[in-house]
Amino acid sequence: MNDGPVNEADIEWTEYDHGKRNFRRKQLADAAGGEELGASLDDVPPGKRLWLRHYHEGNEESIFVLDGDGTLWLGPESREHDLSEGDYVALPAGAESAHEIEAGDGGLRLLMQSTI
Repeated sequence: MNDGPVNEADIEWTEYDHGKRNFRRKQLADAAGGEELGASLDDVPPGKRLWLRHYHEGNEESIFVLDGDGTLWLGPESREHDLSEGDYVALPAGAESAHEIEAGDGGLRLLMQSTI
């Protein structure tokens, strides 16, 4: 059920700490009652990484860099790309979208979206 807008300031962070993979996340779509589209705010400390390198067969993802910089390794060959504020990355379903992300010296804040 959709009860209207939610403000990210009203959503608690969930902490993930797996050594080099350390970040916190706010599940925006869940809080707003999303059913077919997921969205999260991810905050990655300097030099830390998000999830293990992965891709999805059944859903599409996107990444929008809100603040900071970092590195994206993309595709089966793990091509390295710089990420900075304002960058947008589309990740269609399939192995071509395999990715891994690491925050730069100032950390990285991302808006992540995906079909469910």
